[in-house]
Amino acid sequence: MAGIELNSSNIEGKRQEFRKYLEVTGVTEKLTTVLMKLYQEEKKPDDPIAFIRKNLCVECPDENTVIEMKEKMDELVKEKKEVEIELSVATSSVKKTASETNLFLTQKYEALNDDENGNSLLKEYLNNEIFEKLKDLKTDFNGTLLDNIQCGLTHFDSEIGIFASDPNAYVTFEALFNPVLEDYHEIDSEVKQPATDFGDCHDLEDLDPENKIVKAVRVMIGRALDNYEYMPLTNVEKLEEIEDKIKKSLLKIEDEEFKGTYHSLAEINDEQQKEWIEDGTLFPNPDDKFLKAAGTYRFWPKGRGVFMNEKKNFCVWINEEEHLQIVSSEEGANLHNTYERLMKGFDLIKELNFAQHPRFGFLAHNLKHIGNTLRIIVKAKISKLALEENSNKFETLLETHGIKMKKIDNGIYELTNGKRVGMTEIESARNFQKGIKEIITAEKCLHL
Repeated sequence: MAGIELNSSNIEGKRQEFRKYLEVTGVTEKLTTVLMKLYQEEKKPDDPIAFIRKNLCVECPDENTVIEMKEKMDELVKEKKEVEIELSVATSSVKKTASETNLFLTQKYEALNDDENGNSLLKEYLNNEIFEKLKDLKTDFNGTLLDNIQCGLTHFDSEIGIFASDPNAYVTFEALFNPVLEDYHEIDSEVKQPATDFGDCHDLEDLDPENKIVKAVRVMIGRALDNYEYMPLTNVEKLEEIEDKIKKSLLKIEDEEFKGTYHSLAEINDEQQKEWIEDGTLFPNPDDKFLKAAGTYRFWPKGRGVFMNEKKNFCVWINEEEHLQIVSSEEGANLHNTYERLMKGFDLIKELNFAQHPRFGFLAHNLKHIGNTLRIIVKAKISKLALEENSNKFETLLETHGIKMKKIDNGIYELTNGKRVGMTEIESARNFQKGIKEIITAEKCLHL
């Protein structure tokens, strides 16, 4: 009994403390006033809670006012976005004069040579002889040497340091481009890109049937439309012309698996953008310092957009980095299904004409993306093989099969095929599949 009385005493004490708290903070007085007002109402409201909520805060806006305020805020956000786009267009339209270009080019080239830390391919292959030979040349699209190497001159930590200004840059500046491409893609001067051959997708399979290692797979190809310059040289009209041409081709698709909708980047709200970027449906925001320096983001978000089918496992990115990138993706590790979907989807827009080079195959703004342009990206959880004591084995497997690695977080890695020049699409896919399966086997063995 004593215990029960003690417990009751504690509860009553807490009640007294709470009542005092309500009085001191003015809550009791405010509630009493509102309840008295409700009591005095001759016609009692149907929703007394709403009545109390409204009268607790005399200066608080009612629901209609809140709606009006939200609409006004949405309008201001829209106007802000429009101003930002106008500013982007104006800023991107400013070009250096010829004398400013020559001075900037010379000063930056000298700074690149003096830098002791950078080891870009641009620095390795742009010697004084080649610089003097190329500095005054222009492509058929009026692309200068600076238009092609401004990334490497801005960021000495670039891997390559070159982004093509237009398809003709591969010819006009071949004295620089050829050795750089041969080095990066590990090909000799005799290698020529074979004809397109997606092959038999049945050569490909589920990379990880047990779903223990591979979390997702994505297959992409990029294309540059023939007779169009790339981002460093383009203007808004050309960007929108490219967008319109690709969009019209995509919206003709009637196949139930692939038909879908097109979304202009400028018209996608921030919340939807964030969601689509996170799930991989939409390309990332323009925050890569190398692409920014290369002029890839000029006029952003003008002329950019994404086409997606109903399931969002087949998408086409327009004017993000290349004129178009086709993306086939799914959770899990089924390379066969993902590759087959890409192959079928690409066949539906083959009416478009794409820029090609007799040696290097399909051309691109990004020198990494040329050749057959096929990129297979696998997200895999590699916890054992990535440990320091196993790193030599991991690196050997990557180098043997030409696989590039990028750490994401929590033991998740992105593994991508690096070989796409001098081989067909199906050869790239088979080679990558072999390498990934060996990596998966090695990882699983370390778990035993």
